[in-house]
Amino acid sequence: MKQGNNNPKTWQLLPLKEILNIEVGDDQATKDIADAKGTIPYIQSGDVKNTKDIRIRFYTTRDRIEAKGMKPDQKVLTKERLLLAMARLGTAGRVGIFREAAIHNQATAALIPIIPIDIDFLFYYFRYRQPLVAQEVEKHGKPRITKKYLQENIFIPLPPGGVEEEKRIVERLEARLREVQQGYKLIENTQREITNAFNKALLNIFTPEQIEKWPGTRRIELRNMVDTIQERVVQQNAQLESYLYIDETHITPERGLLHTRSTWQAHQESIESSIILLEQAQDVVLYYKSNALARLAVLLDVDQALCSTTMIPLRVRKDRQKDLLPGFLLWSLLSKQFLAYVTTNKQGMMQTSPSVNKVLSYELPLPDINMQRDIVKHLMRVQEITHEMQEKADDSRNKLTRVERAIFQKAFQGEL
Repeated sequence: MKQGNNNPKTWQLLPLKEILNIEVGDDQATKDIADAKGTIPYIQSGDVKNTKDIRIRFYTTRDRIEAKGMKPDQKVLTKERLLLAMARLGTAGRVGIFREAAIHNQATAALIPIIPIDIDFLFYYFRYRQPLVAQEVEKHGKPRITKKYLQENIFIPLPPGGVEEEKRIVERLEARLREVQQGYKLIENTQREITNAFNKALLNIFTPEQIEKWPGTRRIELRNMVDTIQERVVQQNAQLESYLYIDETHITPERGLLHTRSTWQAHQESIESSIILLEQAQDVVLYYKSNALARLAVLLDVDQALCSTTMIPLRVRKDRQKDLLPGFLLWSLLSKQFLAYVTTNKQGMMQTSPSVNKVLSYELPLPDINMQRDIVKHLMRVQEITHEMQEKADDSRNKLTRVERAIFQKAFQGEL
């Protein structure tokens, strides 16, 4: 095999613990320490997105940190470090670089160099190794990787020539990756256009003008058409481990699709103390209430499931099944008309987390059942076409990912 400037046989392969200290965030550093007047960045695992720069969404204060029983001088890290997401399928293994003072939650680890090493070199190496970390989470059905796992299973190759050679490798690597990033942007633009086309189809059906043309249209409060399901169960229940579990991360925004199906077993360390049990879940519509702007809703096609308490489960009442189709309910909840309703309070101010009562008070425009069937059939066909187009875009993304991984592999084998 053709080698680059460095023969990989001359590289050192060192365990992570000889290169980096691992500082796992405090379990008291939860969302409630966020303060709009704060100046100390508060970082969660969801903020770590495999980009060098981490976009800060929340800040906190020394007083808030102390109120949770933590010592700011110990928990606010100031050294240049790599941040590693430690929790959740699809997130675990992501990395980012942070160079300012900040506090991070327990689902994030700070990797702090204890020997001279280029932080960008580390960033790209951990991006390259992310699938290994993700496999660990998936293989054991655990939502979190541990400090011990990182110390015992991650080995980092270091080229001869030290930091200067690491910087040269990064420079060559980034030159190759720029072309890949252009490809990703093209795919993202294509997927955005596909989503916009679907939204336009949905919008055109639920315009006020179209609604007025529907035959037999009535406006009926949603509470008179559906029942809500509120049966909560504790997490520690072995009988529920094989049940499908759904939260907001599993639903494709605006399109009413489950893009991820996983069991409760993979989520048992969720921060929630209870979940909602859905027996006879077939044709139940889940609506995400914590952020209406996300436009998340899905129609279930399984017999039994569990869902996060951030969801409102709605089931068409038996005495109303001849008047309202579950599919029509789904598309109504995803319409711009419903969005405008739930995001405006009585004072005309914006609200993003509607109450159950607010949702149930919606006056649903309801055409006759045949018109509902036509609307559902049309939107399901548009959804199907959209899904096929998205799958093709996903295939292109996967091919690009394989190219990217081949570039990473060459870089860390001294072949770039």
